[in-house]
Amino acid sequence: MKIEELMNDEDFRKKQPIEQETIIKMYRLIDDKEDISINLCKVFINIDYKPLVEEIASYEKTPIEILEKLSKNEDITIRNKVALNKSSTPGILENLINDEKLFVRYNVAQHPNSTSHILCKLAEDEDEVVRNKAINHKNYSSN
Repeated sequence: MKIEELMNDEDFRKKQPIEQETIIKMYRLIDDKEDISINLCKVFINIDYKPLVEEIASYEKTPIEILEKLSKNEDITIRNKVALNKSSTPGILENLINDEKLFVRYNVAQHPNSTSHILCKLAEDEDEVVRNKAINHKNYSSN
């Protein structure tokens, strides 16, 4: 996210200057594809700036422990970003197979890290689209 975009965001402008600086720092780390420590992620998440938390949930270098926590977040957009994150592990994806939202389960059913175990569970999903996506996944095995 560009700084100009942040300055146009009312929620960002309501943050304290130190929080604004921290948000900008995180966006720069992500733009530069830097590794981010667990503690630093926790600081960024605690600022409670939703676009940044969504970015952390999407970022491939977000520590697994943080993705695990975000997979249980109350916000559907954040859970879905975790379901789409290429770095999400089978354990994280397993947290999402019973998600109330169809598109989260759908994204788990198409995730390259979904195991046969996960896909077998999704093959019994209440939604036909999710079931078909799971059954047609390369890792699916009915055994």
